[in-house]
Amino acid sequence: MLQSLTSDILCSLEVMKLPHQSAIKRPHSKTPAHKDIYSTRLSNQPQTGFHEGFRTSDEFFRQLVESLEDYAVFTTDIKGNISSWNRGAKKIFGYTEKELLGKNSSVLFVKQDLKNNIAQKELYTALKKGKSIGERWHMRKDTSKFWGSNLVFPLYDSEKNVRGFTKVTRDLTDRKVARDQEKKFRSVIENSSDGIRLIDRNGKITYASPSTKRILGYNPKEYVNQKIIDLIHKDDKKIYRDTMRKILDNPGSSVHLTYQIKHKDGTYRWMEGVGTNLLDDPAVNAIVSNFRDITERKDLERRKDEFVSMASHELKTPITSLNLFTDMLKKNAQEKKYDSIPTFAKKIRQQTSKLTEIVNDLLDVSRIETGKMRFRTEKFNLSELLHDIVDDMQYTTHKHKIVCIAKQPMLITADRYRIYQVLTNLLTNAIKYSPENTQITVTLKKQKNFALVSVADKGIGISKDQHKNIFDKLYQVGDSKEKTFPGLGMGLYISKEIITRHNGKIWVKSKGKSIGKKPGNGSTFYFTLPLNV
Repeated sequence: MLQSLTSDILCSLEVMKLPHQSAIKRPHSKTPAHKDIYSTRLSNQPQTGFHEGFRTSDEFFRQLVESLEDYAVFTTDIKGNISSWNRGAKKIFGYTEKELLGKNSSVLFVKQDLKNNIAQKELYTALKKGKSIGERWHMRKDTSKFWGSNLVFPLYDSEKNVRGFTKVTRDLTDRKVARDQEKKFRSVIENSSDGIRLIDRNGKITYASPSTKRILGYNPKEYVNQKIIDLIHKDDKKIYRDTMRKILDNPGSSVHLTYQIKHKDGTYRWMEGVGTNLLDDPAVNAIVSNFRDITERKDLERRKDEFVSMASHELKTPITSLNLFTDMLKKNAQEKKYDSIPTFAKKIRQQTSKLTEIVNDLLDVSRIETGKMRFRTEKFNLSELLHDIVDDMQYTTHKHKIVCIAKQPMLITADRYRIYQVLTNLLTNAIKYSPENTQITVTLKKQKNFALVSVADKGIGISKDQHKNIFDKLYQVGDSKEKTFPGLGMGLYISKEIITRHNGKIWVKSKGKSIGKKPGNGSTFYFTLPLNV
């Protein structure tokens, strides 16, 4: 039975795909396995009857089992009580043979597996299917745990009756740790918000993480095998090539780079990334490049630069006018031309109002950013406020007719000054972006428990792709090449904050933009405010 056991163990090692200490080859003939397995090991010994007898003896196989020190090999009776225990078992589990003989093998299982009757299930599977193969945690004598591969198979006597079981276990903790670390690393890569790609020495993409789809529109499979330089914007090709040469010349080095790269939809997006040369690392053999989309950040930086330029211009204009008018006022006073003083005083007042408006907008943006914008709420009739604002704004323009349709009284509780500020902003924009001699209509309606206000013009309109950004800070209608209309791009941003803080909503509708300042599709801005119910 011991010979049969050993033969089964040797075949088991093959099943487990684990290396063992002897130079074992599978037999290719019907000759019993144990007669062929060791023929090479004994080939330099005289083939005498003594050696042949020893080679097939129980003592030989006992020594063979004992020599497998990297494997715990032990047998149990049909109830799982341990009946033999090799040196490998002592090395792996920490118990001596004397300590465990007669003890149930369940002492080698962790608590959770004992709770789930894994020890019994393992024997049942081996009995039913001829073997049981698996990997799980085991408990050592010192209560430490290790991850082991297991193979259990039944033992038969000469009459094919089951007499017990053999279990072969190997400590694979290091392998499991490495495998788990690899899984974690892969999970980090595949769930990273940044894109990660591997590039070979020739600049060809060999791997792309799943986030490539979100960032650049490509499925990873579509992205792989493309030449990275072919996707780089023409303005950035030179700096990208120079950076790649620098990385290639310095194994292990990392280089930071910002560049424009082609999206699958044909547009170019700004990327920020770091490339690290791991070509000499056999485990990687690539340049590791992580990248993130900074297009919005670049756009914000551009708008900030434009804002500084526009703010300087907007502030400079009234200041220059103030200097001019005060100089003329002083000169006329010295020349005793007193009739002109009221005219210049009025112009100085107008320029001062412009300065005040700009400064107030800057202060409001600062208050919004720091969460310090305060509201003084009161109960008032929104319909009356609309009529007052329309009358006030009509005085500022003789080229537009402003109509107010707000017949039904609607009571709200809000900051009267801030709502006035929103409506003034919307009407000022409607005048600014509308051609001459057109009508602007302000309408007030009831929509369930909200007051719905709309300001409609017949101006140049707003492109649909700008609708989602128009309430952003520093945003202006048009592109960077259009400088047709003055302003800092803060009015709608402030208006949205005011309406949102009043538990309302603000939005715009426009069929699109016309060319120049000719009559076009126009725009309608809407906002809601809760009614007093």
